Amino acid sequence: MSNPILKSSLEETLQAVKQQSQSNYKNISKKKKKKKASLNKEN
Repeated sequence: MSNPILKSSLEETLQAVKQQSQSNYKNISKKKKKKKASLNKEN
């Protein structure tokens, strides 16, 4: 693992995965909030 190019590309991939999972989590929480709001309207 002494190849600097390989290491930097791995780190970039990790950052991309982190950002993707964060945006997915934000989207999921938005959807949950919308569901709660619609449930409140129905009741």
